[in-house]
Order: sequence, then structure tokens, then C-alpha cells
Amino acid sequence: MNLAIESGRWFVWLAVFGFAINFLGMCMFAGHGHGHSHGGHGHSHGNGVDVNMRAIFLHFVGDCISSVCVLITGLLIDHQRKRKWIAYVDPCASVLITIIILYTTIPLVKYCSQLVLQSGPQHVDYALLRKQLRDVRGVHDIHSLHVWQLNPSRLVSSVHVVLTEPDADADAVGVDEAKFRSGCERRVREVLHEHGLHYTCIQLEDLKDQLLSVEKGCANHCVRECHAMRIREPESASMLIDY
Repeated sequence: MNLAIESGRWFVWLAVFGFAINFLGMCMFAGHGHGHSHGGHGHSHGNGVDVNMRAIFLHFVGDCISSVCVLITGLLIDHQRKRKWIAYVDPCASVLITIIILYTTIPLVKYCSQLVLQSGPQHVDYALLRKQLRDVRGVHDIHSLHVWQLNPSRLVSSVHVVLTEPDADADAVGVDEAKFRSGCERRVREVLHEHGLHYTCIQLEDLKDQLLSVEKGCANHCVRECHAMRIREPESASMLIDY
């Protein structure tokens, strides 16, 4: 049986047809192939990239590139069929197409895995976020800061905020305690908002209750007495939880 390719004409026509179809599909989903952000802090208001649409767009891009490779292969086979090296053109094109597909697919698979695992978003500066939260007027300290990602357009966070005594805040003297707590919570939410964290759960705690729990040997409000010490804050920016 003779398996030699005598003509690359079919390669050319099939590649042209495939490129036309895939280029049309790529144009249709081009608007879903990039993200949406405000400034340098990664705001997200529901206009984030849909992972499915992004995958479809990348699929069409990969197919377009594959069609171009097949087109070039067909032209070489059709015009250089007598050369000895022509037998290696098609395998080399296949390897090139495979590399391109892996190059575009692996980052998407990695991103989807991070979403499934609800890992912490990489663009959030956790050290800066902790510092700004602790600098909020009326805040004595924070702990148990959690940040994770539910989907491309929704970041979720929760934090325990230890408030100062209203009498210790010169601006809060004579202010109703409820208004003082409400003002502190609003300022904390503003800081979280600046970091793109719009879905938040803030637990306000009184300083005297926090000090009392530390005196009992536990700073994490366990249901019974224990000797657990406060867990050290993670230094890595990729950590999900800040105790």
C-alpha cells in the first residue's frame, strides 16, 4: 500500500474552508475573550469573563491557527512534493498545533481549577489590605480575614473587626454607640471595595471582649477554654486565610 501524499490540494481547500468557519466563530465570541477592570485594583461588577465563553473563544483561535498550519502544509506538499524533507512537514505541523493548543489551554484549566478550589485571588495585595483595614478610624485590630473567589465576577471576603472604645476616639466622643459601630463598618466596607471586594461579611467585636478572651487563653472565641495561641499570619500573598 502506497501511503505517500501525491497532492496537497485537498489540504489547501479544507484548510481554507476550516479557517473561514473558525474565523467567523472567533469574531462572534471576540467580545468574551478578555476581562473587565477599573484602574489598578481589579474591580469586578459582574462583567468578568465568562469561563465558558472564554474557552469557546480560545477553541476557535486554536482552530484558526491549526487551519493556517494545515494550509501551509498543503502548499508545501503541493509544490515541494519531490523533496525528501517533505515527509516531515505534516508531523511537524501536528506537533506545532499540539503545542499551541496546550499553550492556550493550560492557563484556562489552571484558572478553572482555582475557581473550583475557591482559592484566593492573586491580584489582591493582602499585606496592603490588612494595613489599610487596621488604619481605619475606630478599628483597633482585625483578624480572621478570608478572601476567596466564587466565579470570575464575584470575590467574597469576611473579616472580624475589633473596635476601639468610643471614648478613645476623639471624633466619636458623644456619638451614639450604634452610630459609631455603623460608621466603622461603613469605612471598613469602603476599604474592601477599593480592593474589588464587594461581597463581604464583617463581624464587629468589642475590644474588651477580645481582651477577655485572650486572658482566658484563647483569642479565637472557642466554645470552651483551651490553650491555643493565636495563629501566626501567613506571609504568602497567595494564602486564602489571614488569622
